[in-house]
Amino acid sequence: PPPRRDYARKIMAILHWSFRRLRYWYVLVPLIASLVLLAVLPVITRYHREAESLVKFSETLNTGVLRLHALTQSGSEIKRRDLLAELQQAFVTDDELIPANASSIQSVIAEAIRRIDQETMPSDLEIVADFNQFSVAFSPELILESDTSYYVSEKDLVQLIRMGKKDMKPRLVITGLAGNEDILAVAKTLEDPQRFAYITPQKVYFLEPGNKSLLEQKITLPKGMAGITFFVSGAKEVFAVSAAGPVGRKLITSKISDQFRSVTLPMAFQQTHWRAASVIPPSLYLLTEDSRLIQITAQKLTSDTVIDAGEPLNDRMRMRALEQRGLLAVLDESHSRVILMKPNGEVVRQFRHELFTEMRDIITTSDNTMLLLTATHVLEFTNER
Repeated sequence: PPPRRDYARKIMAILHWSFRRLRYWYVLVPLIASLVLLAVLPVITRYHREAESLVKFSETLNTGVLRLHALTQSGSEIKRRDLLAELQQAFVTDDELIPANASSIQSVIAEAIRRIDQETMPSDLEIVADFNQFSVAFSPELILESDTSYYVSEKDLVQLIRMGKKDMKPRLVITGLAGNEDILAVAKTLEDPQRFAYITPQKVYFLEPGNKSLLEQKITLPKGMAGITFFVSGAKEVFAVSAAGPVGRKLITSKISDQFRSVTLPMAFQQTHWRAASVIPPSLYLLTEDSRLIQITAQKLTSDTVIDAGEPLNDRMRMRALEQRGLLAVLDESHSRVILMKPNGEVVRQFRHELFTEMRDIITTSDNTMLLLTATHVLEFTNER
């Protein structure tokens, strides 16, 4: 057997080799651990930040929804818009940490803000005339402006209401004209000065309310026009519109007798049920049951646009022309609102108010205010934000 010192030498050699190898591990293990930590730490930090951001975003969204519901109940549009802008900002703060599927919520918020920007509840609304004071029955239909007064007509020739611009006090005016005519509809011309126009199956009457001068014309309606639902006027011509489709037109003249000529409509609209009609010279505008605005100019279809008015329109509405501004106004009875839109159907503004009931007519006055005629009152408000 080998001497003991050989065993001792071998053991010392093994220990020496192990110690040298172990020194490298003492260096390598902490180095590897540090590299792994440096690689993992940003990921951990990012996930932590994202988790915190999502929690904060969820809290903001949930709180915002509850506040928005409360504000919707109270009807505060300004506060609603501010809150929606705050929620919109929550998406923009750090969009990398917002869930990808939240884009649909962003779109809804943006659309809600756009709607509120278009829609206003008039803060300066005022009742400037009350027709309930009269002991006689009066059913307002149209209002027009003269130099010193406003005149309101019903669907009859017998009586008018005059309101002086200084006091706006309604005064009943008896025209002294016959009241036994079968008047189908009333319109107001866009001449200067304006006149009321009344149509019967055989005649058209043009009445200038300031001096009560009356022009009477015998008329002939186009064949196939069984009845007249709408009667509208421009500055040079009047239009008779049947709900079943046919449209007739005639020039405003001083002739004793005149006839309506048929307006040629595209085949697709010849049996259309019209919901409303109005005129902004030189075009006639017709509104269909499916909220399409049809523009007829010089016997030709010049535009066909679907109105994006939010809530659907139905038969409880009227369309009037604000010719001074080049706008059309839809009086939407079902939703207590007035919609202002361009002739191409683009919605410009919407006004809502609880007093917007039984609406008949609307005009823009010379001092840039809006006068809304209802069955019982004249309401005044401005077209400012």
